Amino acid sequence: MAFEEKRAWIMAVVAVVAYASYATVVLGRADGVPLADVPYAAALLWTVGGAIAAAILLHIVVSIVSPEGANQADQRDREIHRIGEHIGQSFVVVAYRRGFQSW
Repeated sequence: MAFEEKRAWIMAVVAVVAYASYATVVLGRADGVPLADVPYAAALLWTVGGAIAAAILLHIVVSIVSPEGANQADQRDREIHRIGEHIGQSFVVVAYRRGFQSW
């Protein structure tokens, strides 16, 4: 498995676990209160911070355990990265234009 693929799997697993833990905490706090009134900011910040720390830690561990190919990218990896950058940039442009129009 290529190193970029390992990194993608790490990010996917971390994202799913972080979202599940965040949803569990927020829904656990609801306890009969309308969901819109449940405090979520602290749980959100801790979950995002924990997800970032976990992703960094897991990347370090994977780099130590299997260092082969850590700095190499094949043609497929470069194409996936290029397409991802184009798609991500288009979302940024759309979000910017929609946000700018609402001012």
